[in-house]
Amino acid sequence: MFYRRKLPHWHPDPAEETLLFVTWPLAGSIPRRRFLESSAGRTFLALDREADKAAFGPVWLRHARIAAAVADALQYGQTGRQFYAL
Repeated sequence: MFYRRKLPHWHPDPAEETLLFVTWPLAGSIPRRRFLESSAGRTFLALDREADKAAFGPVWLRHARIAAAVADALQYGQTGRQFYAL
């Protein structure tokens, strides 16, 4: 099932095994510039190339406590809530 609100939502059929790759930016990690590209794919590529060139910005996951909190939350989603298999 697929629908839109503020972001697209997709719920795979629970009867089927579905592999997903999920990524999200950390606060402040993407430059606040607008890219006027002809497609969403080209816009993503332009943003990705800009992020690769960044020489500064937040590096939250280099902090051991923050990285551990993120890892713990992902593990809890798997073992505690059984939302997915990592």
